[in-house]
Amino acid sequence: MKYKTMKVKAKKGYVYTSTKLTKRGVYLTKYKNKVMTTKKAYLIKVPGKPAVWYDRVSSKNKKMNGYVYNNYLKGRLQI
Repeated sequence: MKYKTMKVKAKKGYVYTSTKLTKRGVYLTKYKNKVMTTKKAYLIKVPGKPAVWYDRVSSKNKKMNGYVYNNYLKGRLQI
């Protein structure tokens, strides 16, 4: 699902670097105040679990990017 670019902050969780959610990137509780942008959400199905929405996020310097569980994001402000 595509929507307008939004600024978000993460409450908890991980940034996954692959769409299969097998490779964990950054642990987000260390970066609670880090502002990231998102403009796409993906319905991802992992074997043995129900399908859930993950947002594609990236930081301003592009060093932190990947997929974050939709409910772990807060502060959706449209740009």
